Amino acid sequence: MSVVGEASNGQTGLTEIMRLKPQVVISDLLLPGLPGLEVARYLHKHAPTIQVIIFSLYEDPAYIKQAQINGAARYIPKNAPLAELINATRELGALHS
Repeated sequence: MSVVGEASNGQTGLTEIMRLKPQVVISDLLLPGLPGLEVARYLHKHAPTIQVIIFSLYEDPAYIKQAQINGAARYIPKNAPLAELINATRELGALHS
């Protein structure tokens, strides 16, 4: 597992994702410019093999449901144990190995 890119806002992130074609994307829910839910929605439609994990401070069930509706494979709160994020990333990445 390796980090292949990062971005400070959703639009730049989406551009980099489409250029780099990673197996898994970890996105915050609320990104400047283009929110993480919009990134997930776009990828679900245009690059469905890329798995999206929404990693957020917010644990509101409405956000979790919206993430699922928009195609995110996982929604992990930032206060969850780090192992949860690592395991989800490995599991989703293994889908393409």
